[in-house]
Amino acid sequence: GGTRSGAVVNRDDAPISIAIPGRAIDRMEVPADLVGTLVFLASDDSSFITGQMIVVDGGTALH
Repeated sequence: GGTRSGAVVNRDDAPISIAIPGRAIDRMEVPADLVGTLVFLASDDSSFITGQMIVVDGGTALH
């Protein structure tokens, strides 16, 4: 997805402005939005999870 990070800071915002209104959360994600999921997956709390896709997309998948 299009996470607002140093890799996309200088890119054209036109595609982003088109995509954001279709999300349940009306903003572009930032790296901090991913941290909780990444910490969970790296922890022992996720030790029995295999073969799953965990979507962190601000609700884009709902549309």
